[in-house]
Amino acid sequence: HSLGNLRQIVLALHSYHDANNGRFPTDVYDKNGKPLLSWRVLMVPYMESGRVVGRFKMDEPWDSEHNKKLIAKIPAAFVAPGQNSPAGTTTYLGVSGEKCIFAPQPGGKARGIRDIVDGTSQTIVVVEAADQLAIPWTKPGDFVPDAKDPGKGLIGHYPDGFFAALGDGSALFVRKKVTAIDLHKVFTINGNETIGTFP
Repeated sequence: HSLGNLRQIVLALHSYHDANNGRFPTDVYDKNGKPLLSWRVLMVPYMESGRVVGRFKMDEPWDSEHNKKLIAKIPAAFVAPGQNSPAGTTTYLGVSGEKCIFAPQPGGKARGIRDIVDGTSQTIVVVEAADQLAIPWTKPGDFVPDAKDPGKGLIGHYPDGFFAALGDGSALFVRKKVTAIDLHKVFTINGNETIGTFP
């Protein structure tokens, strides 16, 4: 179920955070700041289903001769039950932006729990997007909320909402009727706003 997948992804994020000086992962960059691999690749050792057979070359891009062979080895938790996109792609995307948990490229700085001023139970960190936003799971790329319509690109697998994971490790179904203002609040880590119970 999608809730289980999302919980597993966020638990992996927390395990990584604990093992890396209180910082969540960022995409893997080369020395010039060019993104090579998604942060999702760094989650594999921390996931229950994380048995990718073979090792990524971390200094090569996601679609290098060596690394592209591993796209097919996508961990089960990165495949949404309602997904209908090509094999090796995922619709589980981190929420990315200036005030979101995943800093935008290039060279986005890693953030930690201490940066989630609004509180981990008030902040969405990973969403299940619609198939049109599907991306090879190893390729850098995440969900950047639209300024006017922050839910754009999320409704597709389910007609009346989408699944998301909060920073505290819980996952929930967000109903389509949620307001744009409230969505912006839960996508940002430091807007100094809370919304009580959500959704």
